[in-house]
Amino acid sequence: MSFISKLCMIFYFIMGCTTGDYHINTDKVVLVSIDGLRPEFYLSGKYPTPTLQQLAREGRAYKALIPVFPTLTYPNHTSIITGERPSTHGIISNTIFDVKKGPTSEWYWDHKYIQVKTISDILEEKGYKTASIHWPVTLNANITYLMPEIFPVKGYYTDSPWELVRKFDTSDIVDEINEKMNLKEFHNQEESDFWATQAAIYLLKEKKPKLTLLHLTNLDKIQHQYGRESDRLNDGLKVMDQKIFELKKSMPKGTCLIIVGDHGFKNYNKIININKLFYNKGWIELDENNELKSWKVIAHKGGAQAAIYLNDKNIKNDVVNLLIESQDIGYNYISRNKLNTLGSYPGALAAISSRDGFSIGDKIKDEILINLSEIKGQHGHFISEDIKSGLIFSNCTNKYLPSTPEVENTEVFKVLKNILLP
Repeated sequence: MSFISKLCMIFYFIMGCTTGDYHINTDKVVLVSIDGLRPEFYLSGKYPTPTLQQLAREGRAYKALIPVFPTLTYPNHTSIITGERPSTHGIISNTIFDVKKGPTSEWYWDHKYIQVKTISDILEEKGYKTASIHWPVTLNANITYLMPEIFPVKGYYTDSPWELVRKFDTSDIVDEINEKMNLKEFHNQEESDFWATQAAIYLLKEKKPKLTLLHLTNLDKIQHQYGRESDRLNDGLKVMDQKIFELKKSMPKGTCLIIVGDHGFKNYNKIININKLFYNKGWIELDENNELKSWKVIAHKGGAQAAIYLNDKNIKNDVVNLLIESQDIGYNYISRNKLNTLGSYPGALAAISSRDGFSIGDKIKDEILINLSEIKGQHGHFISEDIKSGLIFSNCTNKYLPSTPEVENTEVFKVLKNILLP
């Protein structure tokens, strides 16, 4: 420690010295996830993100945040707050695979599916207040101020996202925020991001949680609909950047702000209905309503990848050979051994990941390959440069921050623990 820094420690309150990290309030962290954040959004000056670019210059920004596989929203958000890979923390995809029923449309909304402790679990057990606004896999979590991410899916929930958030929040905090901040219900993801940001501002000022988790989703939606680059993307970036500006401005002095993403994006205009391969072999049977009746092998897709599950060991070698031989359709085969090294898909026979220009579909009787008339965006793929995400630390204790230009997203959990529980 330098002589000046030692003097700062001694005379801090008298002299107002701020050299080094001593002005930093390590009691408070705001972790903001920008869904679909790509590092070029703050590393390149071509994007309309003055706030992100300033935070990157003045704080510590990284060339890339490396996601876990599959590069989907729910597994990666859970890795960020647990420090574990999907096979350990239990959130192996966005949606749940039922070993008896096969693929389902039920999402991993509920915190009960996480098999290890999250950073908010640890803090709450120690008596600290935490807050979570639209963070994935937080339904029914032990969080002081909870507004979970949840939305209607046929067969599970029919209420609107707004009604569901109000139904499953804690202590009627949604209504309190609306009243105090003069807000109204949201109807789409852009409005949801606005509401969530204002909610975070209110909680930071009035409730002062030790950790605040905030998930912003509209950039993800835009890139899904219009691809990696579009005028709509730039419009969305302007709006998102303004939200970060307002949030930063409202934070108590010295609060550590961490900006993370969960995945990047690739463009595609072709869809591979991988289950058609299995249907053609007679390994999948449908009923008279074209609903799944039985299966010997089936793919559970998520974005641009799918896990392959086997229900008949007698055809294992045939399935593996078929998948390997059919890769020219537009995907790459991922073996069970490779999945083990990735910490992905326990219980699956294998997985596939789309090549550039392709995504994975869930149709069984349609054509194997579907051509689209327009470019769209997708993620879920095996990790590559385009699919990597971003990471910025602003006003956070430097000694706890990774020193490498690229960081695995599981490392964020270690930083959170070191800052919040040194």
